[in-house]
Amino acid sequence: MTTILKSQSKIILFGITLGLIFTFCLVFPRKAAAAFPQTDPLFSTVQPDPNAPSCIPAIYISKQAKGPDTRIFASGTDIPFNILVKNTGGVLLTNVVVSDTLVSACSLNIGSLAAGATNTYTCTALNVTKGFTNVAAVTGTNGCVTVKDQDPSTVKIASIDIRKQAEGPDSRTFASGSNVPFEIAVTNTGEVPLTDVVISDTLVPGCTNTFASLAAGETKTYSCTAVNVTKGFTNIASVTGKADQVTVSDEDPSTVQIADIDISKQAEGPDSRTFTSGSDIDFEITVTNTGEVDLTEVVVTDELVPGCAKTIGSLAVGETQSYTCTIKNVTEGFTNVAKVTGKSDEVVVSDEDPSTVLVASIYLRKQEKGPDSRNFASGSDVDFEIEVKNTGEADLTDVEVTDAEVPGCAKTIGDLAAGETTTYTCTASHVKAGFTNTATVEGHSGEITVTDSDTSTVVVNVYHYYIPFASFSGDVSNSTKFSISVGYEDLRLDQPNDFDYNDWIASMVTLLTYNQGSGSQIDLKSILFHITPKARGATLNHEFHVQFPANTFGGNGTATLTIRDGNGNVVSSNTIPIVGSQAVDFTIFADDYLALPPQGVGVNTTEGTGPEPAALIADLAFTFPQPVLFTLADYGTHGNGLFFNPYIRVKPAHASAYDVGIGDVRTLVVPTPTWKWPEEGIRIDKVYTLVNLSLDLFPANWWTYYNVCVYGDGVFCPLADIQKNAK
Repeated sequence: MTTILKSQSKIILFGITLGLIFTFCLVFPRKAAAAFPQTDPLFSTVQPDPNAPSCIPAIYISKQAKGPDTRIFASGTDIPFNILVKNTGGVLLTNVVVSDTLVSACSLNIGSLAAGATNTYTCTALNVTKGFTNVAAVTGTNGCVTVKDQDPSTVKIASIDIRKQAEGPDSRTFASGSNVPFEIAVTNTGEVPLTDVVISDTLVPGCTNTFASLAAGETKTYSCTAVNVTKGFTNIASVTGKADQVTVSDEDPSTVQIADIDISKQAEGPDSRTFTSGSDIDFEITVTNTGEVDLTEVVVTDELVPGCAKTIGSLAVGETQSYTCTIKNVTEGFTNVAKVTGKSDEVVVSDEDPSTVLVASIYLRKQEKGPDSRNFASGSDVDFEIEVKNTGEADLTDVEVTDAEVPGCAKTIGDLAAGETTTYTCTASHVKAGFTNTATVEGHSGEITVTDSDTSTVVVNVYHYYIPFASFSGDVSNSTKFSISVGYEDLRLDQPNDFDYNDWIASMVTLLTYNQGSGSQIDLKSILFHITPKARGATLNHEFHVQFPANTFGGNGTATLTIRDGNGNVVSSNTIPIVGSQAVDFTIFADDYLALPPQGVGVNTTEGTGPEPAALIADLAFTFPQPVLFTLADYGTHGNGLFFNPYIRVKPAHASAYDVGIGDVRTLVVPTPTWKWPEEGIRIDKVYTLVNLSLDLFPANWWTYYNVCVYGDGVFCPLADIQKNAK
């Protein structure tokens, strides 16, 4: 038997079966009265009592908004959710639990919830980068009845990506001054369309751009350029876009590094220096890595000055290398360019720097360029034509011509432009004696001084005597003479000298006997020096020596010194062995006044006295058992290069002795045993017109052109000439 009792919404059934009594209840969730199905068999005999209290359990959940809802967020956003749970039934609910599979932070164990009570809370999904639709579900229990509800909420992600050249940091190297291209790619990486897409780029404004819209997944690409980049930078391209009220953004950096190099030759940029013709010119080269990356394969080239080319190799950022190079004997100006190249990966950088050299030079012509000679009658007015030209590449200032012998030829020209010429005429009046004079010009370019000079000789035909020059040829015969005269000044160089070269004069006639030779080399058999004193000064006494350095002769032999009187009678004779590898020195006359007496008196130095013959003469003879190799060498005015050394030992009365020999300006070697030497106190260039003593210039055959004041011409030297020379 079953009995159904109705009490509000609870139905109690009693039953007895097989002698057992049991009771059970059915509890149904409470719904609005109209919600109950009137045809449900369970309720077919029980009508609801509208006045009875409700005891039906029910629950409600809302996530953000009841029912499906959609919101848009930027990628990476922390998304909040508002959860509302309400006991919408008429009975207490226990074990009320909210679960949210996709947003675990929204899961909550509420516990009990009284009828009509509400629980509201907020939960957050962190760093959401991908859209989703999630469902929050709630369950509650009343007795043995469980009620539940759920609510969905959708999140869509808006995001955007910009790539400048390469995604993420990137770096490229360019030569300074390059136009640097960039490729910009903008992609809608979100799940909703974007509008108002704006690209901005502070450092490269040309990369700024706008797009009205960008569909989900769409990419737009374009190129832009930074012009004439001379300094590296890292710039950031930024993009923004909108999806409803949500703004999304992204940025991407791109780095540009500049490779650059600098070369300076002498000075940075064009520079100019002036030098005299024939100068060796130094350049200072400086190479600097002025860029932001290390360089390799750094090479300097210089077409006009190859000595300035150099391979440097590696050059770190900011590093400098300097060096000096030289071009020799520059006679013509030029502008040359030093160039440098270097590499950074595949980028080649270069620089160049010019440096200009100007050659300053000047030209002077007096009558004819080079030594010239003209003959005039005594008392003539002699005209000279002077030409001065700036033969260099730099303008000259303070140009001045000087002429010691013909003061009228001196002239101040002043400025003389490059290539400019000035010509004028000047006169030496009433010329009675010949002379060689030199006109000299001097000019300036900044700190540089340039000079030139030219000589011109005037010959007045008073006395002119020619003596043939004794010389030897390359191929020699069995016997030849190699003869000279030697003359000396005997005062110290720190004392005034008159340079008349007659303090001691001797002739040396030389006889060589040898086998056939080749050129200037012979196989010497014997050599004889016949030495005759010619003149002697009055003040100091001398010894006269002849010295032969070691290895003068290529073998051993003997030497005999024989002294004879003026009649040819032997006074003394002495023979010694000669070792070719050793030097040997012969005292020919121990006291020269015995060879050319008397002591204390000048002999054969003033016209009208003498000539006195030598009281002593000498023969110095070398004999070699076997012919020895011997070379006949040329020699200079002062005996430089002579294979033997004839010298005097000066013996002052109250001071130490000293020697005057070959190579000394006080020694004069004349390549003939017979010549007319200057009279006492008359400087040699006052007599011999080709000689320029200040320049130590003794041209070929200089001793054949002379005027008055020579000993042996029978003409007294005029007092006026002596006084003039003394000045």
